[in-house]
Amino acid sequence: MSLINQSDYYNVEKLVPNCVNSAKACESGGGNTTCVSSFEACGSILDEILSIAGNINYYDIRKKCEGPLCYDLSAIETFLNEKSVKEALGVGNITFVSCSTDVYVRMEGDWMKNLAVGIPELLEDGIRVLLYEGEYDLICNWLGETLYRFYMHIKEEKQCKIFCVCSAQVFLCVQEITGGLMH
Repeated sequence: MSLINQSDYYNVEKLVPNCVNSAKACESGGGNTTCVSSFEACGSILDEILSIAGNINYYDIRKKCEGPLCYDLSAIETFLNEKSVKEALGVGNITFVSCSTDVYVRMEGDWMKNLAVGIPELLEDGIRVLLYEGEYDLICNWLGETLYRFYMHIKEEKQCKIFCVCSAQVFLCVQEITGGLMH
């Protein structure tokens, strides 16, 4: 499956050096403004691909984007805002929203920071992690997540603490015992 042709690829590729350089500046302690600029520079790559590819669903490139987040998430919002669900989750009177602009804006400076360095330590402390990924997902693709896990150098016995949801690969874990991979 191809979203762009070869000549489009070469044009998009010209945006990569600015992204890489700005990401390095962010990672080396450039501050929030530098990191937000880096997020915008790297986001321009995705924006360019999406402008070429047309109205695709960036979470499943085989589909068209329908709605503000490419999906109708109203059923999820309704469910998670039910009183019984909120009580079960222990979230009090907080209202669930599918995508909070306020949270998004406040986290823009964090997108380009390497937060993966802290993940192995969290796993060592018993914190469970869910990596959600998809074979046809442009945003959370399975290849990127596979490389992410590889470069985190997670101890083999802790691999099972990560449950990956993906059509290409899923670590099957029951009571922290690895059961294999699903393809």
